[in-house]
Amino acid sequence: MRVLQGILLSLLIHFLFVWGAQYAPLLAHRPESKAITVEILDRPFQNETGTIVRESLIPEKLKAQESEDPLKFLSRQTQRVRQQTRALINGMTQNRAAQAPSQTKKARPDGNPMNQKNFDAFAPAYQKKPAAMAAQDLQLEQGLSTIGEALPQEVAVGSFTALNTDRYLYYSFYARIEELIRFRWETAVRNAIDTTPPDRFGSNIRGLWNTQIEVWLKPSGELHSVHLMKESGLKAFDQSAIQSFIQARVFPNPPKEMVESDGLIHVKYAFQVTYSPKVLVKSRQ
Repeated sequence: MRVLQGILLSLLIHFLFVWGAQYAPLLAHRPESKAITVEILDRPFQNETGTIVRESLIPEKLKAQESEDPLKFLSRQTQRVRQQTRALINGMTQNRAAQAPSQTKKARPDGNPMNQKNFDAFAPAYQKKPAAMAAQDLQLEQGLSTIGEALPQEVAVGSFTALNTDRYLYYSFYARIEELIRFRWETAVRNAIDTTPPDRFGSNIRGLWNTQIEVWLKPSGELHSVHLMKESGLKAFDQSAIQSFIQARVFPNPPKEMVESDGLIHVKYAFQVTYSPKVLVKSRQ
């Protein structure tokens, strides 16, 4: 019996050796694909004052009186947080509440389904106010939080966007600009990706495209002109940023204090697109 087992084992090893020699090289060089990801971020590009971020409500327990983190941004109001975090999902900056535990049926000690009333009755004290419910106290809509600003890598990823901010006098005007241009820009970028030959993206190894523009507005908020300050390397992406302002045309109620000596309002923006197209690895013959 042992002799027979030895023969069978020898045959199996021989078979695996021959099969590996024949097919392993093909498997090692088979075509691979990399998922397509499109990350679209926009932010005012202010060298003198700092980065303006969209206001986002956060639970009180995330706030702090002081912060030792040197990173600070500009927004509607002054705010300090225990730890600066940014949402994972891309989109216009907005914090949302995760699904509340009350919507998930749980077993009560008496065997009956758990609802919101008896959840408070049976749950331990430390479970009665989880983060999701604290977020609901702010009357946030449910879903995943999104972030629309390009923030430094030092800002950790979290379930909310919570940042140290200083009050910026002209925040509301920048927020109105974003609401008017963001959808137009995102749509133009996606159209550019769909209509641009894939090989055009190969020249940018990092897959990072950054366009910087300066926009001149009349005191009334009407568009005067758009100036390309830094090219991304892909004309279609640069035009997406420029056309978003041209199509919006009017930006209501600009602060009079923003009018400069030439009689115009100057705003600077940086538009960033991260695009990783599919990459096929050719098998060697």
